[in-house]
Amino acid sequence: MFKFLRKHSKWILAIFGTLLMVVFLIPQAIESLSRRAAFGSATWATVGEDNEEVSAKALQQCQSELRMLQKLQQPVLGPKLMDNPAHWYLLVREADAAGLVGGHWITQMSPEQVQYLQRLVENSDPRFIDQTFAKFYGVARMIGMYQSAAKLSDYRLRARAGRQFHSVQTQMVVIQAKARDDLPEPTEEEIVAQFEAFKDVDPAADEKGFGYRLPDRAKIEWLTIPNSFIREMVEGSPELDGVALLKHWKRNPANKPFPPVESGQAIPDIVYNDLLNSLVAQKREAIRKFATDQFIASWRRLEPDNGYLRLPEDWPQRRVDFRTLAGQITEEFPGLALPIYEAIGDRWLTERDITLIDAINMAWTDKYGQNQRPGPAQLVAKAREFGGDPIILIQEGVTGPPLQTTDNSIIFFRITDTDPSRPPHELEEVRDEVVADLKRQADYEQLRRQVDSIETMAKDEGLLSVAMAYESVILPTSLVYIDNTYRVAMQLQTGTTLEPSPSPLTFIGPHLPTIETIVDRALTFPLDKPLRDIPAEQRTFVVPVDEKMTIMVVELLQQYPLDRQRFSQLVSAGLLQRLLLGEELEAINGAVEEAFGFETMVKRHNFKVKRRATEEDETDEEADETEGDIASAGSGATG
Repeated sequence: MFKFLRKHSKWILAIFGTLLMVVFLIPQAIESLSRRAAFGSATWATVGEDNEEVSAKALQQCQSELRMLQKLQQPVLGPKLMDNPAHWYLLVREADAAGLVGGHWITQMSPEQVQYLQRLVENSDPRFIDQTFAKFYGVARMIGMYQSAAKLSDYRLRARAGRQFHSVQTQMVVIQAKARDDLPEPTEEEIVAQFEAFKDVDPAADEKGFGYRLPDRAKIEWLTIPNSFIREMVEGSPELDGVALLKHWKRNPANKPFPPVESGQAIPDIVYNDLLNSLVAQKREAIRKFATDQFIASWRRLEPDNGYLRLPEDWPQRRVDFRTLAGQITEEFPGLALPIYEAIGDRWLTERDITLIDAINMAWTDKYGQNQRPGPAQLVAKAREFGGDPIILIQEGVTGPPLQTTDNSIIFFRITDTDPSRPPHELEEVRDEVVADLKRQADYEQLRRQVDSIETMAKDEGLLSVAMAYESVILPTSLVYIDNTYRVAMQLQTGTTLEPSPSPLTFIGPHLPTIETIVDRALTFPLDKPLRDIPAEQRTFVVPVDEKMTIMVVELLQQYPLDRQRFSQLVSAGLLQRLLLGEELEAINGAVEEAFGFETMVKRHNFKVKRRATEEDETDEEADETEGDIASAGSGATG
């Protein structure tokens, strides 16, 4: 016996230990199963006028259904619903009462789709999947029926479309406020107040153009090797003598229409120019490479810094000096005239200022591909000190990529100093701009008081008199519209959703209030009568544009209503309903949120929570019947 025990001791201990563990866990398992059974039969909430009891098992069912819909990314009233089984229960209850829940949706799926769903959701029972889809589509139909209940009348569509797509041909005089010298100087208090109010505002962001935040600015230097210098060097070199030309002629490069070589004949011009151009291109590339090598040699001991170079404090003294480099180039290439060095270091340059420098504004680099060929201004704007660019790596103190021009000249440029965008340190930096803005504002206030007299002059004497009196011009005729039917037609073809696109007005852009004023004024005239048959003084009016400090003097010339064919086309596609009645549709969507929101449905169904929908349910703790319990009824949906 002892021999048997010793021989099989490990197996006996394993079996005995397993039995002991089972005996130890059985009471806990029984208790847990009992508690879960009690939880499933417990009351979660009451609903309806008769306070019908809703079991906790229904809560578990709702949580499982929401988890399935969440995995399938099928929200009904937004993501909030996905965490609220009580809300889902009430929506399904209402849809079911309306007879909208039903059908066997799983029969419409292929076996592969059913298997995919069974793998995706936690409950692989096909009946559960089918019931969940039935509930989902029932709720979706209920909400869809509510949304489509509002009908848009043909009259409303025509009235709105007739205004939205009405085009008016106009002629205008634009009177802009100016900082005139004859205006009184603003007081120091006014200047300081204006400066403080707008010192950190970008002028491009303010409709009146007020704003004194300084843009990114830089100082630069550049070295130019004109192609004409290289050409003159080659023309005077032995590489273009008679022997070289004759060899080139006899070699007769492919695709060159050289005449036959004949003894004693002078070198043809086509041969001379071909060899000259070839040598110039070779020398140009050699010069570019020589200069680039000097820059690269100076960078070798510098440490990289996120694609840029970490520059030492004495870098201004160590970097390659452009004027020294010019001398080195002439030594390396005898006969080449000294390259041209230029710099602007006595004033700050904006990106626009750099585009106005004639010597470099037509230069570019193809280092970044043919589709992106930035010039000096664009390169400076991408500098590390101004925010940087992950592709175009430019920084202060480091020579940028070689530039070329349309005449094949070479330009090397470098940023020598930077001043990133910032508010002015003091008023004196922008005093002139502040004073000019205050004078513009004063001038507009005067113009605003003269609106009636301007309109009278325009009606009595015509637009030309107004233009001459206010130092303006009569603009070319232009078409004014709130939206464009051709743009909407494009939307029909592409299926894209575009915002309304008002016509741009000279000097003030697509200013919708002004455009609406012009269109509404045109619509006061009969559409069946040409506007030109109506006296000009009746078609002439003034529109002050306070936001732009501008007075628009408008004469209506002709109008083009929306034709019936285009109207029918847009209505049949549903675009007018979405474009023109956006606010009505938004109101409908807001009404949906209100009609089927959780709090609304709780009141409508007299829903009262008895137990919180959390793990506390499993401990069989009672929850108070309060509004706080209603809010907590949605927790735990995602498990």
